Amino acid sequence: MATPDIRKTLKHALADLSIGQFELNRPSDHSVTMTVCMTVRQAMHLFLRAYLQSQSLPADANKSLVSLLKQCQKADKQFEAVSLARVSCNDLNQRECESEYCLTAENVTACMDVANKIKSLVLNKLNISESEFA
Repeated sequence: MATPDIRKTLKHALADLSIGQFELNRPSDHSVTMTVCMTVRQAMHLFLRAYLQSQSLPADANKSLVSLLKQCQKADKQFEAVSLARVSCNDLNQRECESEYCLTAENVTACMDVANKIKSLVLNKLNISESEFA
């Protein structure tokens, strides 16, 4: 169930993902890959945590993406379709990530692809349309 708090988290995640996408769509000499990295990573955390919260499972904000995804996979096998192998910081917790950024367009594009897969899966599982947040 998507409580108001979960919806707020999803709205924040969608906004972060949108910022990252905006940066990626800019000409490469004007794109700020650090912004893409930071916002997309945050969006992935928020989407996974929102799903866990919707299942009344613990969703520690400081856990790594790998840890959060494993929790989601235990709750729902469809999350096994998500691979974090292309996400360089996947095993770092939030505090460790604060000083780590991918600065190449190739790396942040890979992260964006994974984030979009997570977004689609979570919104589908929660039976929520992205347009509800527009």
